[in-house]
Amino acid sequence: IAKFLQIYLENTDDPLEMTPSHFAFVAGKNGPIPASELQVGDRLYNVVDGEKKVIKIESATHDDGLFSPLTLDGTIVVNDLLMSTYALPLCMKNVEGETPYLEFAGFQFTLTHSLIHRAIAPFRVFCEIY
Repeated sequence: IAKFLQIYLENTDDPLEMTPSHFAFVAGKNGPIPASELQVGDRLYNVVDGEKKVIKIESATHDDGLFSPLTLDGTIVVNDLLMSTYALPLCMKNVEGETPYLEFAGFQFTLTHSLIHRAIAPFRVFCEIY
């Protein structure tokens, strides 16, 4: 069973469902943020209408699997929203109110969409060649 967030947006009937660890592009932010950091009032990038405001966030659970496709630019359009295909690894330490981080050899690393995108570059190149 996986935990999901149901993100309700203005002028839409069906919520966007994503795991708390998947990244979302939010207007006014330097890069995508984990869905767990989304707040009511945030605006997600909509490829048709420009932006859509988050009006409600609820928790849900599902047992029908997770999807995280590998794309060349690390993005995907879901329900007309520009989303990241990346998510934070489950091994990330997440303390309430703090940015999740990965601890390795005594150092703390904050993973971002762009860092993950660089780290998996060899896989993207392999997929493009073959």
